[in-house]
Amino acid sequence: MSWTDKRIREYREGAEPTVLEKLALEHGHPVNFAASILALAAIGYGLWTHQGIWIGVGIAVALLAHLYVSIKK
Repeated sequence: MSWTDKRIREYREGAEPTVLEKLALEHGHPVNFAASILALAAIGYGLWTHQGIWIGVGIAVALLAHLYVSIKK
């Protein structure tokens, strides 16, 4: 039995996930994952062209995705 199977069984029995596991699940959400890729591209482009607006857009996209997943819980 793998580690993940054991943890899933423990969750079904009422065990709480650790902080690191909660963070991993949050960042594994498809909306957050896609938005993080877009944010990384925007920040990278902003750094490459020295345009602060793109850096700001990238940070805003990342924060909005984080808030969306946090509210969705």
